[in-house]
Formats: sequence, C-alpha cells, structure tokens
Amino acid sequence: MARIDLHTVDTLQLYAPRASTGDRQIVEGIISSGQVFSNFTRLERESICTNLSSLEACNSIIPSLHTFFRDVKYLELCANAVKRLIVLGGRHRT
Repeated sequence: MARIDLHTVDTLQLYAPRASTGDRQIVEGIISSGQVFSNFTRLERESICTNLSSLEACNSIIPSLHTFFRDVKYLELCANAVKRLIVLGGRHRT
C-alpha cells in the first residue's frame, strides 16, 4: 500500500473503467504510461489494468474519500428519517 502515492489516488478517483469505454481507455493509458502507479513495474501496471477491467468489485466508479463522505451524509439523512418513523424500545403499539 505504501507504493500507492497521493497523485495516483487523486488522478484515478471517480473514473468508471468497467462502465465507460472512454474512462477505461483513459485509465489504461495513464496506468500504462506510468503517470500513475509510478512505483510499480510495467508488468505490475499491466496486471492492475487487467484487474480494473475485469473485477466485479470495480463495476462502478473508483471511489474517493470525498464520495465516501458524501454517501455517508445521504445515508445519515435516510437513517434519521427512518428513526422518526419507528419507535425504539417496544413501548408503543404499532
């Protein structure tokens, strides 16, 4: 994990290489050229490209901390709405 630098994370976040042909071409290009994952060998970067385009775990966007915290905000709003709809503790009849 120490070989992945901040530039790589910033550059790749929010691309969707499995969902978008354009994103896949961009991501494969910047990985293959060594612009990102610069601490990896050419063979390791080729393996990363293969994994990104084939893994089920990467079937949406490449996540970022920004999107993670934005998603948490939305989930928090939903959780608060559900809390208002239910009574915890079983003291009231439904």
